[in-house]
Amino acid sequence: MTESSNINGNVFFHWLKLFVNNIGAVRPQVLIMDGHFSHLSQQAVEFAVANSIKLFLLPSHTSHFLQPLDVSVFRTFKHTYNDALASFPKMKGLGDAALPTRDDIPALTRVPFEKAFSPTNIRRGFFKTGIFPFNVDIILEMMVGSLSTQHKMQPPHYAALETSAFDLQLSVRQKQSLQRQGLDLDALNVVAIHAKKLVIPQVKPRSRGAFVTPSMTEGVLLTSVEMREVFNAHAELKTMRAEDTESNRLHRYMKRLEADRMKATKQQTAKQELMERREMRQEDVAALKARRVEQRSDAAQRRIEGKIAARNAKEAQQAANHKSGRRPAALEGEASKPQRKRRALHDITDAIQNLS
Repeated sequence: MTESSNINGNVFFHWLKLFVNNIGAVRPQVLIMDGHFSHLSQQAVEFAVANSIKLFLLPSHTSHFLQPLDVSVFRTFKHTYNDALASFPKMKGLGDAALPTRDDIPALTRVPFEKAFSPTNIRRGFFKTGIFPFNVDIILEMMVGSLSTQHKMQPPHYAALETSAFDLQLSVRQKQSLQRQGLDLDALNVVAIHAKKLVIPQVKPRSRGAFVTPSMTEGVLLTSVEMREVFNAHAELKTMRAEDTESNRLHRYMKRLEADRMKATKQQTAKQELMERREMRQEDVAALKARRVEQRSDAAQRRIEGKIAARNAKEAQQAANHKSGRRPAALEGEASKPQRKRRALHDITDAIQNLS
């Protein structure tokens, strides 16, 4: 199984090897296929050429009437499976609306598969498509099909009504004449369109693929020399594109590495500058602290020197006063202050008695 549940080139190549191992020794053999992309593999084509297998692709949009699988096998399987699906409720004894589950699918598909892929039905597919036994009349009949229904015999009244059943194509004078009679041209057109739908037979849709237009592409023999050259050219082009893609990828990778390197360099430079600024700031802070310490030390030194000078001056003044016999100015100031008179004891006693 593949991831998408659809066939791919590898699965087809594996199937082709099984096909070659089971067709006997008669060569050459022809394998008729549709134009699915999984069949367009150079590996499969080279393997087919090496084993004398001719790979033929059917024309586009013709596999439904030229491919035996579609005409007989798959169609039979679909019809019989739909019948089994319709009888499923009765088979299970359930209601009419009962639907099968995933576990019921193998039982439902067993009989349709056996009928569809029986040897008789497979041979019938080759016969109905005119491939084997080869029958050109069957192929042409399937390709051309019947004439379109619009060319078949028409009813007797159609010829008489055909000219008047289409949209009104009137001259200006005719329109003016009808308007003078009080007739509504839009209403007449509506009636004419409705009459045309009733009178003209409707063309029934043709079943898919019943007619092949001239623009239909022709079948292709993949194992021919021309197609092998096309495959080789395509492979070379694919290789060149792969090399260009790889070169572009490598170029983008190198640019990304260069951008990452420049980004890392810028980040490292910015980090280095930030560290230098931090170091300079730390140095500035340390120098400022040192200056402040020095200033405080100088101020303290000046205060100490001032105190020492003041004390020395005081001691020198005291020594000079002592030598000259003068009292210190502070003592003289105290002596010059008026002394407080002391009251006699009897005066205090008399004052207390007077208060009492």
